[in-house]
Amino acid sequence: MNHLFITPNDIAILTGKSVKTSRRYLSLIKDALGKEDHQGITIFEYASYEGVDYQEVIKFLGTKGEI
Repeated sequence: MNHLFITPNDIAILTGKSVKTSRRYLSLIKDALGKEDHQGITIFEYASYEGVDYQEVIKFLGTKGEI
């Protein structure tokens, strides 16, 4: 994994939800964090919002969800 910002595809991998649902969820997170539409959400911000360790998120995404 080599990107700073979380994408709807990443959220879909993490949650098992569809990309469309993940896109809506990312929008909700942006609203909660006071971000504008053009601003991204970092993996650290996503992990903090979810209450999980960001290193676990990075590790899980690095394996593309395969355990």
